[in-house]
Amino acid sequence: MDVFYILCIIVCCYFEYSYSVENEPSCSKAPNEENTSERLSRVEAQVEQWDKKMGRFEETILSLLEHRKDEMERQLEKLQDEIEKKTKDGPATPLIAFNAYTTDNGFHPKDKAVIFQHVLLNAGGGYNQKMGYFTAPVAGLYHFTAHACNRGEFFMVFSIMHEGNKIATSTEYEEKYSSCSSLSAPAVMAVGERVYIKSSFETSNLLSDEYRWPSFMGVLVRGNQ
Repeated sequence: MDVFYILCIIVCCYFEYSYSVENEPSCSKAPNEENTSERLSRVEAQVEQWDKKMGRFEETILSLLEHRKDEMERQLEKLQDEIEKKTKDGPATPLIAFNAYTTDNGFHPKDKAVIFQHVLLNAGGGYNQKMGYFTAPVAGLYHFTAHACNRGEFFMVFSIMHEGNKIATSTEYEEKYSSCSSLSAPAVMAVGERVYIKSSFETSNLLSDEYRWPSFMGVLVRGNQ
C-alpha cells in the first residue's frame, strides 16, 4: 500500500508540472506581449513552486521509510524475544556421554559383548565397565561409535547392538599385518534400553597395544521432551 501511494504522488506531480508547462503562454514578437524578463520571473516562480512540492514529496517518502523501518525493528525485537524465551524455557538436554577402551588381546567368542574396561568418560553413569553395556538413563537420540583392530592374519568382526538388534557392523582383516577400522550409528532409545559391542565371528581376534586402542563411545544428542 505504501508503494502504491508513493507512485500516485509521483504521477500526480508529473502531470501537474506537464500541465503547467503546456499552458504557459507562448512567446510572441508582438509589442503588447510580456517581455522576456516577466516570462523568466514567472518560470522562476513555477520552478520555486515545483521545488516546494518536491520537498513535500521527499518528506513524505522519508516519513514512509522511517515508519517501515520502525515497524521492521519492532518485528525483529519481537522475534528475538520469542527465541530467547523458548531457549530459556525449553528443556535442556542433559549431559550424557561415555568413552571407554580395552587393553585385552586375543579371541572374542561370537555373540559375546566386548568389554571396554578402561573408562575415560562416563557422564551420566550409563556405561557399565564390567559388563560392557551402556544403559540409557534418559530417553532420546544417541550416537555411538566403535573402533577395533585385528591381529595379523585374523579377522575381527564387530557390531553395534541395540537391544539385540544389529545397527552397524564392520570387518577388519589384513593378510600379514594388523589394521583398524571404525563404525558408528544413531539409536533412538527408551529409558533402560542397552547398547553394546559384540564379536560377530567365531574366530574374531582383537589387537590392542600402546598404538591402538579399541574403543566404544556414545553421546546423547537430544533428549525426548
